[in-house]
Amino acid sequence: MQRRSCLYQPHKCEVHAFGVHIDSVYIGPSMTKAEMRKLLGIVIYMSVVHLPGRRDYWSAATRQEFVADAMPLNRFEEILSLLHATDNALIKKKGEPGYDRLHKVRPLLNNLNKNFAKCAEPEHMSVDEHIVPFKGHYNLKVYMEKKTNKWGYKIWGSAGASGYIHKFYVQGDNLVEDLKKRGFHVTCTVRQNRRRQCPTLTKKFEKKGRGSYDYRSAEGVLVCSWYDNKIVNVASNKCSVKPTAEVRRYEKKTKACVNIECPALIKAYNKCMGGVDKCDMMLSLYPIKMKSRKWYRRLIFHMIDLAIANAWHLQKAVKGTSSKYYKFKLAIAECLVQGALEPHPMQRDEMPNLPRDVPSAKHVPNHVRFDGINHLPKQMAKVPKNCKFPNCQRRTRFFCMKCKVYLCIDGKSDCFYNYHLTD
Repeated sequence: MQRRSCLYQPHKCEVHAFGVHIDSVYIGPSMTKAEMRKLLGIVIYMSVVHLPGRRDYWSAATRQEFVADAMPLNRFEEILSLLHATDNALIKKKGEPGYDRLHKVRPLLNNLNKNFAKCAEPEHMSVDEHIVPFKGHYNLKVYMEKKTNKWGYKIWGSAGASGYIHKFYVQGDNLVEDLKKRGFHVTCTVRQNRRRQCPTLTKKFEKKGRGSYDYRSAEGVLVCSWYDNKIVNVASNKCSVKPTAEVRRYEKKTKACVNIECPALIKAYNKCMGGVDKCDMMLSLYPIKMKSRKWYRRLIFHMIDLAIANAWHLQKAVKGTSSKYYKFKLAIAECLVQGALEPHPMQRDEMPNLPRDVPSAKHVPNHVRFDGINHLPKQMAKVPKNCKFPNCQRRTRFFCMKCKVYLCIDGKSDCFYNYHLTD
């Protein structure tokens, strides 16, 4: 059997696809980069526009032109079944030096972390966990009773207050060791049975009432127990208990708000936490749901979602405002399907088969209109149509096959040329 398709290479984003022989059955011709772009665009589109089943996007009753016109169903499922993120020939077997349980996704994971780190890290970051749902069989799958999705992969991420993920780890990586090497100071919650040799006087808290606290320190690490509605344990190698501050809480007995004392490290923890939770919330809005028994494909699609969420945060930081998240995902999907990311020659079988008197599109997105790729004129209408270029009163038979609008293209005007260069 020949090597399967490769989505990601360690230092160079390339796509390789080969015909594959499995049990003497030949599967498909070579895949192009344009097909991979279309596949990713379709998958992202499906995450926003939901239908009961994958095949419904091509069925007559619920057909989605964006998907069905981009790629045939059989070709889509064929490429999806061969989707990989590494070269299987380079994988170390269990027991061999250099064996990695995440070998199937390691190149993609490392590349994303490398690119995420290019954005400047804020002074305060939160580290938290979230679950990537998966019910298949793999030894990295965990069960977390208190999570909404109880079965799946545990992902640790470090994020700023905005929700931008600067680095993420799949369980199996050593998070604490990595943070130590990077010189991070940590303030975190700890469980009651994980305080080791730092016992605090938690038994007397209920008598003292809300706002009471106790702490111990050793070897540069401080552990503080604070009584709010229940006992909260926080450890830190950076913050101290003093100076304390007052926080406002509702008291059930008096049915009124009261001020209670709060240690400094707990206030600092509450101020900086929640970045990963924001990202987790965004990922849960429009996740890519491609069912598969292959454990690594669920992680691949989660990483794509994570990259899109980070891109949305960057757009918001640069522009000061951003479009709605689902519109942002749809714009990326359209960009990928239209082939706007990288020039490639248009094949004859990729030319859309349109009727002679097709009407002009009502709106053309800027990232399609101004990308400068494959804007090919074709004489379409039997009866001349109104030119789409602003302030042009003429009529024309020439049609842009990519923008799907009628534009003048003759010696008297340059509407076709100007439409794709000026706003």
